[in-house]
Amino acid sequence: DQYDFSLLTEYIRLVDGQTIPSVEQVLDAFVTKTNLKYLWFDIKGDPSIFKYLQPLVEAAYAKAAALNRTVTIFPGLTSEKVIEEYQNQPNYYPLPTLCELELQDVIDNKCIYWGPRYSRGLLLDEVAQAHSLGIKVFCWTMNDENLVKNYLQNGKFDGFLSDYPAYVVYNFYTMF
Repeated sequence: DQYDFSLLTEYIRLVDGQTIPSVEQVLDAFVTKTNLKYLWFDIKGDPSIFKYLQPLVEAAYAKAAALNRTVTIFPGLTSEKVIEEYQNQPNYYPLPTLCELELQDVIDNKCIYWGPRYSRGLLLDEVAQAHSLGIKVFCWTMNDENLVKNYLQNGKFDGFLSDYPAYVVYNFYTMF
């Protein structure tokens, strides 16, 4: 937040020389150039973020509908500060959100997704409660192959994030 976006795009390059994409460019690529179904934004609590994000997300949903694509775009409510920003933008409420905090925070903020950190364990009772309320649960960030196996065998999550999707895919298809 110390630099505006034009400065970042002018002077910063990604590993292969590309410029940093805008949120609008990311959403457009997600909708038009991938088969992905979910996009989880990691929100850090910038002031009025939901006011700025809302029209971009709505436009992405409209573009997806025009292309007969079903996608889900949700910001993660990562802290009390982010929840406060979310609550200050009530027009965002109809759009899907995920909360990374406690299940009660998910319920209180009418989120339809919960994203607990893997280090909290399998959370079997809480995941069952979330499912009984129609809330999907995605755990993050599973990067250890043994944890991936354990979560696949014993967990009840709807999905999880990993920096090593090959672990997930290999173990999923060899176990099931």
